[in-house]
Amino acid sequence: MNSPLISVIVPIYNAAEFIEKTAEHLANQTYKNMEFILVDDGSTDGSSEICDKIAEKDSRFVIVHQKNSGVSAARNVGIATAKGDYIGFCDSDDIPYEDMYETLYGIVEEYDCDVAMIKSAIHFIDGKVHDSSDGSMKVYSDKDEILKLFLLNKIQSSVYTKLFSAEICKQVQFPAPHKINEDRYYSFFALEKCKKLGFKNVTKYNYCRHEGSSATQSFSDKFLDIVYFADLIEDFVQKNYPELSDYARANKIVSYLRTCQLIVLLNGEKTYKDKFEEIRAFIKEQDNALCKKYLTKSIYMKYTFLKAGQVPFRLAIKAFSKF
Repeated sequence: MNSPLISVIVPIYNAAEFIEKTAEHLANQTYKNMEFILVDDGSTDGSSEICDKIAEKDSRFVIVHQKNSGVSAARNVGIATAKGDYIGFCDSDDIPYEDMYETLYGIVEEYDCDVAMIKSAIHFIDGKVHDSSDGSMKVYSDKDEILKLFLLNKIQSSVYTKLFSAEICKQVQFPAPHKINEDRYYSFFALEKCKKLGFKNVTKYNYCRHEGSSATQSFSDKFLDIVYFADLIEDFVQKNYPELSDYARANKIVSYLRTCQLIVLLNGEKTYKDKFEEIRAFIKEQDNALCKKYLTKSIYMKYTFLKAGQVPFRLAIKAFSKF
């Protein structure tokens, strides 16, 4: 009996410097029944030609060329193209371990999960690596528990750490044209359809930060998607899972705090002064008991500093960013 087909979707925009290495690690996966869908999102740096050459050498690579429409639209095209029983995602400048999909499908098979998840390590520009894996294995089958843990940021929101059943994956669309936090939006609504989630806390994916990534840019309107999606998720939870409303509000508070932090760190305080004050006004209205109960200690400190004012918050964020 053949193993199920796994489709991996890779959105690509001007990734000529990285895509061959990423494709090599995909091609060398120890799980063999796979297809790799490279969605060229209107690249202008030669990525399109590199993708075509990769497909000429390995028929498992399927190339889709489209007009530049953004990462969400590219992933949606990939989902529509995918023929697999299971669907995963990979960024064009990251490096999956070569046994990543064997590990993920092993979780699916052993625990009868419709979503499987592993851990990623973060590789920073300065060469530092953050890896918090501990080797543990957990299985969740209670919908409220899955969503609660997600809203409390105890389930990683990135799609590249997960393997979804195609049945779930094809029911959810990425929110085109949004480009920031689209992973969090997609993962939430996919997990909302999940019956059983298996999480093996082992590192099998390298998330690589580069110059020009969202973490190295100046603040712009696209970062306000963080606020937009937090609002959408809270509205959905209040209507469909009212018992989880406090968790959705905690998620919203964390998202708003993160936006203010980015405004400070990405030099947006002058241009986005009104938005900063609007978010601060929201934060000041929040129930302290709820924040103390659901926020981590470090995030609660940020909440406290932001309530105190822009200057204390700026000084605290600059201090936190050094560690």
